[in-house]
Amino acid sequence: MVCFVENLTLRTWLVSVLPRLILRRIRTGPRVERCYVVDSSRFALLMARASGCLVGICVEKFLFRLVDVRDEAGLLIRLRIARHDLAEVQADAMREPVFRDFVQETKVEGRLPSYLAKGIVTISLSDRGTLWRALLLVQICAWKMRTQGIKDSAAMLFLERRPWFGAIRRYASRYGVEVVRFKPALNISRSVRRFLTPKGIAWLRTLRDRIYQLQCLWHHRQQSLGQDDFPISDRLAMIFGEAGRRPQPRAPKVVVQHFGQLDLDHPEYYSDLFFWLPSSLSGSDILILFGFSQDPLNEGKWAELKGHGVEAVATYPGATTIPSVPLFTHFPSLG
Repeated sequence: MVCFVENLTLRTWLVSVLPRLILRRIRTGPRVERCYVVDSSRFALLMARASGCLVGICVEKFLFRLVDVRDEAGLLIRLRIARHDLAEVQADAMREPVFRDFVQETKVEGRLPSYLAKGIVTISLSDRGTLWRALLLVQICAWKMRTQGIKDSAAMLFLERRPWFGAIRRYASRYGVEVVRFKPALNISRSVRRFLTPKGIAWLRTLRDRIYQLQCLWHHRQQSLGQDDFPISDRLAMIFGEAGRRPQPRAPKVVVQHFGQLDLDHPEYYSDLFFWLPSSLSGSDILILFGFSQDPLNEGKWAELKGHGVEAVATYPGATTIPSVPLFTHFPSLG
């Protein structure tokens, strides 16, 4: 038998996973010989490997690519779940007494029941509490067992506790995956946000942006090797003087969020600026925002934008690899 752990912490391993695996070994049930870990810290994985060796369980990081995870018909699992399986499990969750009782007792009307139903099927890979991620992990486990030629009903998946667990368990049983829930790991950033006011969070983000700008300043200074034509005093004034200085009036611009497709030199492809290419607007009328660290503004994109006269601003420090690109930031008001 093979087990999978969604998010491994030292507490999860010692309290939830390891005792159950040892207990299963003591009983007459199928013996667990291998444990795959999806997410974990290095320390937790190291301790799990060391203690797992003592009881004959091989613990290793589960490495895979979503593009390789397909069903028996060759369809991508992440697309099939979004188009078919998620709606099926959503209907199952809506049949549970807790959902029906809430709708009846609160006497919701109009489009609110539809809004609540949509909240069940939020799609997010990074958020470990979504139903979509749970279904994806179930299918990944089934895919792994299938590709290794292991018979059905031989997979155990440790999932963090989340809503609609009954529907998840019924879904997993159809694919031979036994689901075990455990207490979610402590999320420090989420806990901090609960104690901080929105203004406090804004101040922390501003501090983060200022530190990033200082790092960019130092990087620029190191590269210039004393040949900087922009005095460091002026750069410091630019970084820390924005809060008390009224910006100079500029011509209005059309602001566009970058989502991964520029293709300014290939009008036959899809582009985030698809409306601009056939219009009478010039490149200087466009301002594009980069806010995703997964697809930052690099030298290639920067050269493409400058070639068309388009300006760019980063709204997150990790969304650009070029120190000279301006970063949008502001000090929250004290009022």
